[in-house]
Amino acid sequence: MSKQRFRSDDEYMTPTYAWSDLCKYLDISNYTLWEPFYGSGKSTNVLRHFEYTVISNQSYDFFKDAPPTNFASYLLITNPPFSKKKEVLEKICLEWKLKTFIILLPVGTIFTKYFNSIVHQSSLSYHICIPPARIQFVKDGRKTRTNSFDTCWLVCGIDLPKTNVSGLHFLNAIGNRDA
Repeated sequence: MSKQRFRSDDEYMTPTYAWSDLCKYLDISNYTLWEPFYGSGKSTNVLRHFEYTVISNQSYDFFKDAPPTNFASYLLITNPPFSKKKEVLEKICLEWKLKTFIILLPVGTIFTKYFNSIVHQSSLSYHICIPPARIQFVKDGRKTRTNSFDTCWLVCGIDLPKTNVSGLHFLNAIGNRDA
């Protein structure tokens, strides 16, 4: 991933507890996961620790490189650079036409005109999974003190547990919040 393509402050890693909350809620055990934004490698390592098979590559550039062979058979799962969220969604939904993926996004993204356009152009069917609290991202190996915005998981093509709320899924807090 070419760091010069992103704002200099756009490398925030997903903490272990956020992955744990998501993975305990969803049954994604039958998938080979593809994490296209390697970052520090922490997400890949956490997902492997949870015993998932994960495809990732530190030198992969999401915006320049072709996706892996048979990429449509993998489950793309990622926390992309938020400064490039529109471009990421366009590539995944409109260019690659993926229907099965999971992306962490700022909540406000789902209310944007471009999100609405991408959903309609791609006939995307999705669920929104809401973390139990604001995620405190990891920057330079340290958990950030505060996060000024809410995030959600955009989940496409995955069967979710049945709830009484259509389309919205509230994740349970699993484990230590300091991880």
